[in-house]
Amino acid sequence: MTPEEDRFSAATDGWLQSWNSDIEKMVDEYYAPDCEVLLVESGELLHGREELRKFERGLRATFPARGAELARKVVSGNTVVVELERKGYLGDGRASVRRSCVVLTFNVDAQVQVDHSYVSMSESAKQIGVDPEQFAAEMVRRGSTL
Repeated sequence: MTPEEDRFSAATDGWLQSWNSDIEKMVDEYYAPDCEVLLVESGELLHGREELRKFERGLRATFPARGAELARKVVSGNTVVVELERKGYLGDGRASVRRSCVVLTFNVDAQVQVDHSYVSMSESAKQIGVDPEQFAAEMVRRGSTL
């Protein structure tokens, strides 16, 4: 890997660690102020840190027992693709393990400029009684009150 690719790979490791433990740090340190996050399944697009912060706050408040482990990472130029094993709990207390893929494109400051998240939101949306295409909007709404 090139030195730049090493930097983006290391930033991805920090991003994942903070996603598991400190979403405020994740948003502030690992995302560019004008980032864009596309939730591919629903087509919803989050603009900027503040909208992402509200989404993540709502997600954490709604599904507090969540975490992810790295299954695979591929680095090419300023793009890092990670396959994650996401762990959480369903509303009835059953464990849930799902695979997801996230494509992160970094800017020169090693902050995520573009995030394309291939994550199934259907099951999570069903648990809380919302249309999967409105899942992100619901999480932003919930996160706005925190």
